[in-house]
Amino acid sequence: MKVLMILMIFLSFTCSAEELTHDCLYTNNYESARYTIKIVSCCKEGELDCDNVYYEGTKKKDKSFIQLKGKTINDYLSHRFLGYQFQNNDYLYIVQDNSLTIYKKINYYKKIY
Repeated sequence: MKVLMILMIFLSFTCSAEELTHDCLYTNNYESARYTIKIVSCCKEGELDCDNVYYEGTKKKDKSFIQLKGKTINDYLSHRFLGYQFQNNDYLYIVQDNSLTIYKKINYYKKIY
């Protein structure tokens, strides 16, 4: 019982940290033609709205790396999880249905990838 309590305290501490090194419970890896993506979710199980999600992306061409904090995308009428959204200045990254879409803001968001 003590081990379980210590483990629960440890996990709650690491999942609430604002650092970009994460030891959270849920990790998903995605592969696209241009990017390798790791999504780390520090959300509680069953939580519909969550803004404690992290994007770690590597561009295959030049190995450039980016880390972003984001949130889940949900359909509130059906209570369904749809994907993740991450903001980087004028760029909006959407990971949905195992694919990455990147939009650039030019008075509106234009799809660039």
